[in-house]
Amino acid sequence: MSGAEPHHVPHGYTHPKERHHWYWYGGFALAGLVLGLISWVYWQYDHGAGPLCESRNGAAVTSPGGAHELQIVRVSCMAADDRQLVLLRDVSGGFGSERMIGSFDGEARLRLRWLSDEEAFIRRHGGQMWAFQPSWDGVHVTYRVIDG
Repeated sequence: MSGAEPHHVPHGYTHPKERHHWYWYGGFALAGLVLGLISWVYWQYDHGAGPLCESRNGAAVTSPGGAHELQIVRVSCMAADDRQLVLLRDVSGGFGSERMIGSFDGEARLRLRWLSDEEAFIRRHGGQMWAFQPSWDGVHVTYRVIDG
């Protein structure tokens, strides 16, 4: 027999000395790029300002102990109605230090108030509520509609 027969190894390569090909690295790079793009879009959405949106910070109220802050952010996007987001923020910062706890129409008049370090109050007059999360990071938020 002349020449060596190819070896078959568990990882599927024909020859044992064969190394990773360029398409492995291309695949890793493409997966990283897609993951980065998805993360960026999620971050934009989570912070209330998609790629075609504009956000403006409004009233902010800090808890009596200074550990948390409630803030109204007005968001306006192309081809969509204005909305207001209420963000609850851990003042110490860091990754994941804020959460949207309420989403309201742009016409709603909102008032934010702290009752204690662990309890906040949102009052809405007019407009409509689209989403509400009553607690996050040890803070309980009460929501009430005031008409009239």
